[in-house]
Amino acid sequence: MKRIITVIIAACFAVFGCIGLVACENNNQNKNDKLSVVCTIFPEYDWVREILGENKDNVELTLLLDNGVDLHSYQPSVQDIAKISTCDLFIYVGGESDAWVDNALKNATNKNMKVINLLEVLGDKVKTEETVEGMEHEHEHSHEHEEITEADIKDRTLADFAGEWKSLYPYLANGDLDEYLEHKAEEDGDETTTKETYREKYTASWACDADKITINGNSITFTYKDGTTQTATYSYAGYSPKLDADGDISSVRY
Repeated sequence: MKRIITVIIAACFAVFGCIGLVACENNNQNKNDKLSVVCTIFPEYDWVREILGENKDNVELTLLLDNGVDLHSYQPSVQDIAKISTCDLFIYVGGESDAWVDNALKNATNKNMKVINLLEVLGDKVKTEETVEGMEHEHEHSHEHEEITEADIKDRTLADFAGEWKSLYPYLANGDLDEYLEHKAEEDGDETTTKETYREKYTASWACDADKITINGNSITFTYKDGTTQTATYSYAGYSPKLDADGDISSVRY
């Protein structure tokens, strides 16, 4: 983790010259002159935002993958490709899940772009077994992709979700994600959709008393705001396919 943060900080310095100078330089720039950083998943987005600190208003920070979108089935939209093409810093996970990245970068218009591949940063520390994005493994499939069937669904062990997971709900509740909510509302294309529409949607999905969940073996530990913890032993009970309005499997809950 420390190595990832160090590399991101180094990339920020390479892009911005010096993070401390960003605010000064932007005093003479308009909103459209902001430096652009694109991240594929929330942890990257959150790291960069923390690194920028009070200078985050001087940078256009974009998160590509929405809540519930499976990293393994994600395909960038035309707007996503355009955003990546012109950004100053692009951060992605790497590996088979991001096979689309090579084509996106090959056609980039900003030839001075800095790129961070997290799997390359980790090197030999990467586990052979793939780790998914969260305990609830969502297989999102649009009508443009091959539909998932029962035969595609496999049993999973808790080892697939091993690690430490932070709740997104505190960020949503304290307003840290307001800019992201506004962006999602603008992308929606429906004039009746506002950032509060998305706040309600994500609150329903993310609301949780625990700030952090730690998974180790068959043990799950919940850490709460006051520092208290509660540990339970996990027992696999199978999976539950979720159907969309057409009766097709849209996701799988384990």
